[in-house]
Amino acid sequence: NADLNIRRFAAAGVKYGSQGLLNTAWGDEGYVNFLACSWHPIVLGAAMAWNVEAPGPEAFDRAFGQFLFGRPDAEAAEALRKVARTGDALDQWRIFYASFDNAGEHARMGAERIAAAERDGEAAAALFDTYREKGWGDAQDCAELALACRLVALTGRKARLAGASQAGIAGNLGP
Repeated sequence: NADLNIRRFAAAGVKYGSQGLLNTAWGDEGYVNFLACSWHPIVLGAAMAWNVEAPGPEAFDRAFGQFLFGRPDAEAAEALRKVARTGDALDQWRIFYASFDNAGEHARMGAERIAAAERDGEAAAALFDTYREKGWGDAQDCAELALACRLVALTGRKARLAGASQAGIAGNLGP
């Protein structure tokens, strides 16, 4: 969401004669907002403030990988985008803060979304662990990104276990 919002606001600013661009990071719905999780939109905001015709998302993601991790590819940004989409599809913050016994909340997510959260979150966390181990990028940034990705995986795991637990309880109660 940040990518599209920043690009649209920058273009609107040029169209209507803005003299600057303010980039912010919000903790909507109580999410954990590590600085490393904001680097992509911060750097994009800086790029768009200088040039609203800055590279499209794919080219920007490659430049971001080079800038933040010393890697000339989009692997890190692609992992972050995938985890963000997965977390949004799972409605991560509602599930994360919901009580464990709220079966209705967990059941509505569906097995595929829940599995994607676990799978994508863990895969991205492993990627950033590898980056940290190999010295690609700042160790603290890599640790924060890995932890944020694990939070998505943990939310999926919570939803899966809560759903299984509630199904077991309901099965024992009879019709």
